[in-house]
This record gives sequence, C-alpha cells and structure tokens, in this order.
Amino acid sequence: MKVKHVLALVVLFAAGAFASVALTAGEQVFSFTFTDASRTATVPSRTHTVTVNGKPKTVTDAARTYTFPGQTHSVTTTVAGSTATSTIATTTTGGAEPTPIAGQGYSLAFSDEFNAALDPAVWTTKQYWEDEPPAGAVVVSNGTVKINNFRPYPFTDQSITTGPYWYGDPVKKSWQFGYFEARMKFSAGKGSWPAFWLISKAHATSPNWPACPEPDNNFELDIMEFQGDEPTQFYGTEHLNTGDRCTPADTDCRANCNAPLDDTRSVFTNPTALAGAFHTFSVKWTSTTLTWYVDDVSQGSQSLFSSGDQQMFIALTMQACGWDNTNACDANTPNTLTTEVDWVRVWQQ
Repeated sequence: MKVKHVLALVVLFAAGAFASVALTAGEQVFSFTFTDASRTATVPSRTHTVTVNGKPKTVTDAARTYTFPGQTHSVTTTVAGSTATSTIATTTTGGAEPTPIAGQGYSLAFSDEFNAALDPAVWTTKQYWEDEPPAGAVVVSNGTVKINNFRPYPFTDQSITTGPYWYGDPVKKSWQFGYFEARMKFSAGKGSWPAFWLISKAHATSPNWPACPEPDNNFELDIMEFQGDEPTQFYGTEHLNTGDRCTPADTDCRANCNAPLDDTRSVFTNPTALAGAFHTFSVKWTSTTLTWYVDDVSQGSQSLFSSGDQQMFIALTMQACGWDNTNACDANTPNTLTTEVDWVRVWQQ
C-alpha cells in the first residue's frame, strides 16, 4: 500500500479531554467508544421576595435533584484518499427521567438494557420454587431478553429474577419503594400469561417460612399481569400476605401466625391492545400509595397495604394457562409463548 497522506483525527470527549489519533490514508475504518457516567446535580433551596398585589411576599423554592443519564458514544472514522469522515452515534444509558416522576428528585438506581449476556451477579434464570429451565427458555439477543415458555402441556413457569436461585439462597438485588418500569412485548393468544412483578425478599430467604411465626406478613406487587383471552385488559395488583398458609377456617393457625387473610387491591383498565407490540409498564411505589402506568399514562392508584414496606426483588415471567379457566391453554395456544423485555429500570428518591 502506498502512503500518500497522513491525517490526524481529533475527537472532543464529553468529559472535556482531547485525544489525537494518527490515521493513514487508504486504511478503511477506525472506531472506538467512550462512556460518560450518569450524573446528578442538586439545586439548593432558595428564598426570595416577590410582589403580590403590591405587597412583598417571601417565597421558598424547595431543593431539587436532577439526574443526567450516562451516554455511550461510538466514533467511526472512514478514510478515503485525503478525506477522513467521522460519525458519532450516541445512546443514552438508563434512559431519560420518566414523565410520571420528572422533577420529583428521583435518580436511576438500577437498569439493564439487555445489550449483553445476563449478569449472574444480578439475574437468576428461574423463580426459587421453579424447576431448572429448559434449553432456550432465556435468550438474550438483539438488545432484548426473551423469556420463552414451550409446549408440551402442562407449561412450566419461565422467569428471570433478581432473587434467589433456590429457596434460602441470597437475594441478588432488592429495593424498598421507588419507580419501577420495563419496556415489554409478549405473545398474544389464549394461554399467554406474562407478568412484571415484585416479590418479598423476607419470604424468599426466611428459615421460618412457611412455619410460624412469619418474619413479616408477605407482600406481592404485580406491576403488570395479562391474560391472553383478555387482549386489552391490564391488571395491576397488590397482595397482602400472598401465599397465605392459613385457610380462612383455620383460626388456630391464623392466631399462631398473627396473619391476616390474603387480600388484594387492584386496578383493572383497558388502555389498548397490549400483546404483540412494545409497551412500557410501571408503578410508583411510595410509603403510602401505589400508582400504575401504561406508557406513562396513569391507570389508577391504591393505598399501600401494611406489609408493603419491605424489600422486594424483580421478576419478569412468562407463565401459561392463566389463573382462571377462561385463559386455559388449548389447541390454539401458540407452541411458544414469549415475554420479550427491552429494558428494566428502577428509580429512587
């Protein structure tokens, strides 16, 4: 190769540093990436005086914290003759602050964009009560994770969670309160039963469960649950003492466990056809209230049960055949039912 020109490419980094790389004309492509970390900035409280109806009034602005998500920049330079052409592609890590919590002091506590293999320090490829997953049950490709449930009947549950692999194993990641969101797509058709939910850390790890006394009344938070026979129906539910081991008639058990009956509070809406296209499902979980969202639009709120103040871990699942006979699997149920997740994020104050 004859060298006719030598070029210098100077790239300005977001952090303010410069890098110079010598390129030889005639070589095809030069590329690299660099990442800016997520950052936060706090605007302190400020007191000032304004005039209202001709009279001075003291006003105090509360302190606010803003989150600036990290960004990954990919720089590609192509050299042809004496000309070097550079392109910079930027992707945001963790996404922008969601509209329902914008300006409320939330920052990104956790995210997975599923652009690489699942991190075993974060994710478990089954629920702690489930059997070992079959081959192909969890697949990461093209920037999403696919959770597949296969024939033959009966289907088993297929999941990824941030919880334990087996009962009593350590929970990998858990949170108390926050804004939880996932961008998901799932199979249509009778028998499809995808879900995005939070599960009690205490009950997954307690040596006493299911014996009495319980470490805390159990809690379950269904951020999104769907049944294929109801194509537009959204279910968001909280469960007080879910998996209650005492039957309603067993008063001795209930007295010994000091456990209330399993109870639920829900929102049921019909926002749109939910299967077959990506939607963002989320919940805002505070110390007093739960509010569910589909594509950033509120679906309703419920007051929080007393047991809803504990550490919870994430579960993303594709179950099958529904929780009632209306969504029972039949010959028309697809051979493979899939929950596909583009990303999942947790924001906290």
